[in-house]
Parts: sequence; structure tokens; C-alpha cells
Amino acid sequence: MTEISRRKYAQSAGIAIVGVAAGAAIGYGASSLRPSVAPERVVTQTVTAGEKTVTKTVEAGAGISAEELEKLKERAFPPADVTPYRWKAPWLPKYFVDTRKWIREPPWVIGFTVPFMGNNWKAIYQAEVLEWAKNNPKVEEVIWIHHNNDASDQIAGIRDFVSKGVDGIVVDCASATALAGVYKEVWDAGIPLVSTTDPIDSTYYVSATVPSLEDRGYKLAKGMCELMGGRGNIIRFWGMKGASWEELNQIGFDLALAEYPEVKTVATGVGLWDYTESKKAMRELIPALPEKIDGILSDSGQMTLGIADALEEAGFDVSKIVMTGDPTNGNLLRAKKENLRYIAAGANVYEGREACKVLSNVLEGIPVQKNYPFECRIWGPEECKKLADPDLPRLVDMDTTFIYYEKGRKLLKDLFMALGFE
Repeated sequence: MTEISRRKYAQSAGIAIVGVAAGAAIGYGASSLRPSVAPERVVTQTVTAGEKTVTKTVEAGAGISAEELEKLKERAFPPADVTPYRWKAPWLPKYFVDTRKWIREPPWVIGFTVPFMGNNWKAIYQAEVLEWAKNNPKVEEVIWIHHNNDASDQIAGIRDFVSKGVDGIVVDCASATALAGVYKEVWDAGIPLVSTTDPIDSTYYVSATVPSLEDRGYKLAKGMCELMGGRGNIIRFWGMKGASWEELNQIGFDLALAEYPEVKTVATGVGLWDYTESKKAMRELIPALPEKIDGILSDSGQMTLGIADALEEAGFDVSKIVMTGDPTNGNLLRAKKENLRYIAAGANVYEGREACKVLSNVLEGIPVQKNYPFECRIWGPEECKKLADPDLPRLVDMDTTFIYYEKGRKLLKDLFMALGFE
């Protein structure tokens, strides 16, 4: 660090430490820091830490007030029970977390809890985590639990992780509000917790890897409205009402639809982020639909695939309907073969794996950001056609990292065959 940069740091901290002051306060030698102007005041204090006594001298620049001098003394002289000269890099942003108190000796046992399992997206999500853990020698085990979207059961599961004394916990929460209390319990127990995928109404976590869901929903809905020419009839689907993931996507939908008053929602359904449930729900809505449907607004590709199949069976020409969802391969294949107008937004199916990577840094004492907001990637109609892959099952979410190497592609095929997914 040069003399100029040292002086700039002192000024940014609100004090004018020069010469010996800078050397003494942060533990550097003073020979190269001698000021060119003699100071008006000198402050000296003797600090005892254990058996060691240190005398420190701080020279204050001309014109410093008594109040500023006291602030200077507070910054330069820590309490006697604090190790002298402990220095913190001035450029370390406040949004980074000092993780040294959570250091654990590997191999680690990680508790991972999710609201539910059962659909294609969660299957890939879990596989991303477990494949990462299998290839990490510092991880002994990932204990994976799910709770059928029951927040109370998830709270009990997290408490069980605490009683087992796991080294760290990753939580994809069932409810942004219901789980806030148990986050504090984990914090008080001294176990590092990383929150992922679904936002939580709490600050009692070490770090979070969450997608920008309102932005995701907004871009999907706006893209649909633009391709419709700003007018027409749409069917709007929810994954699950009350889930924080869904609520935030729907907020984004509302923000975009407010810009297009001539876009009319003529039917709404709940598809539980599942192909079969969405197809069933759409069949129930069909008798009351108008003759012309211009758009399907959904945040889930497997839901959209079920909706489209139900509409096609009922005689609707789905090639004329603008559709949205995540990059589920079946929708992409239809876009490629039938010129379907499809807009996809990634749901970051790799995000749980990234949360585990962050947790491993925490357990090694490496500073991490408090929040890692993951932007969701967007694919327009032509990009969707390029992403389609006839060699993979149609319910594969093509946002997964597995599609980029042969072993990963085989893993996807074997996984979907074992689970009975298309």
C-alpha cells in the first residue's frame, strides 16, 4: 500500500492519521510514512494484553477538534482485552460475512431440506446437489429431507438437524414467514445456515442464494404480451398459492400485465408445478373458455406442457398461442417442430448446488456474501428452438448443467427412467 493510498484510507475513515499514527494503528512500519508537516498534537496510550504491554503513539494532524480527537483515540486504541494491531482490510465490503467462527474440520455432514419432491425439476435439483457432494472429498454426507409442502414439518426437520449436530444446513423454505423463527434457533445453536431458492423473511442466515423472481415473472409476462401484440385473451396458472417462489413470480406477472390493459385473463388454474396436475386442471377449465386463446402465462415449463396438451386435445391450435415457462425440453421441441412461440425463463435448477458450495466456503472460514441474487436466464422463441434436444427426455429442464457433458446427459436419462418421467 503506497503512502498516498494510506492517507486516502485514513481520510475515508473520518480521521486524519499520518506518520507514526498510520504505522501504529494498523501494525505497519513507520519509516516510510513520516509526515512532511509537524503535527500539533501527540496522543500516547499504554495497552496491556495478557503479559504484553504496548505503548502506541498517534500523531493527529493540524486543526483536529477535541471531539475528533476522542473518536481518533477510540479507533486507534482498542480495549485492553483486545489483541493490539488486529487489522481489517478497509476495502472489504460490508455485504461480506466473516465466517471464521463457523470453521469445521472436514469431512462434513450437511443437512439439506426442501418443501417437496416429486416433480422433474426437483429431481434434477437434488441430483445437482448430490452429484456435487459425491465428488467433494470434504463432504461425508448430505442428509436430504422433504416435507410435502408442510411448513410445520419442515421446522421439525430443521430442529432435528440441530439436535443431530450437523456441520451446516441448507434450507429451501416452504414459507417465507413460517420458518423465520427456526432460522434464529439454528443461528443461536451456532450452526451455519445457507438459505436458497425460496426467499425467507429473516436475517438469521449466513448467506443466501436466491433467484430474482419478481424480475423473472415480469420478463416472462412482458415477453408474452409483446408477442401477442399487446392484446388478447390469456390463461394464467399458479404453481402453488402461498409459496414464496410462486408469490414473487406472480408479482412480476402483475407488474407486466398492468402495462397492457388490453390483455385479458379469461381463466386461472393451479398446476402444482406438475405436468399431470396442470393437464387435469386445464381440462376442467376448457368448457368455459372463449373460442380464441392468445397466451398461456405460467412460470413452469412442465405446467405449460400439460396445459398445451390439454388444449390441443380439445381442438385448440396451440401453434398460435404464445406460451411461457421454464426451459422444459418438451416445450422447446414443440417450438422447434411446430414453430411454437415459447418464452422460457430459467428457474436456476443448479441453485441448491451453489448453496452447498457457499456453505463449504463458510465451513472453511472463507468470507462469503450475505446474499447472492441469481438472475434467471431468458430464452426467446428462436433461442428456445436452438436449446431443444431430441436426445433427452421431454420433461428435462434444460437450464441444468448436466446437459453440457456426456456423463451428465447419461445421468439425466437414467434418473428420468428410474423415476418414470417422460
